[in-house]
Amino acid sequence: MRVTNAPASRKRRRRWLKSAKGFWLRRSKLYRYAKDALDHGRQYAYRDRRNKKRTFRGLWNVRINAACKAADISYSRFIEGLKAAKVEINRKLLADIAAQDEAAFLEIINLAKTALAEKGGQPAPAKPASKTKSKPEPVTKEKPATDEESAAEEEPATEEEAKDGE
Repeated sequence: MRVTNAPASRKRRRRWLKSAKGFWLRRSKLYRYAKDALDHGRQYAYRDRRNKKRTFRGLWNVRINAACKAADISYSRFIEGLKAAKVEINRKLLADIAAQDEAAFLEIINLAKTALAEKGGQPAPAKPASKTKSKPEPVTKEKPATDEESAAEEEPATEEEAKDGE
């Protein structure tokens, strides 16, 4: 008599067919085709779990780069500045801050620019102007100071300062 291991084989095949639920035609009904379809599907799932991480990092880099370009710094110089400033924020958070909170991202950019200036001997960055449009202040001509006003500026304001000065 031949040993077939029938109960265990049947259970295993039923498990494969149950996993193939939702597949079309033979792939969900017949064991041989279901097993092949599941093998392929699991290979793709394993591969794409890794590709997903790669794809998202690329997306974050694009978002950070766009925000950096708006602040007149390249992506690579920005990342170099963050490393020089010892700021450890991952790219996912940086991309989120760049998209959601422009003021906070500009502060991070200023940190990176300052660290680059200290590292490379370049001049420190100027504070970026706000993006809101405001009316320019009117230019007024100052009148020349008279002798009385300049003399009042030179004299100490209190008696204690006068004693300290002597």
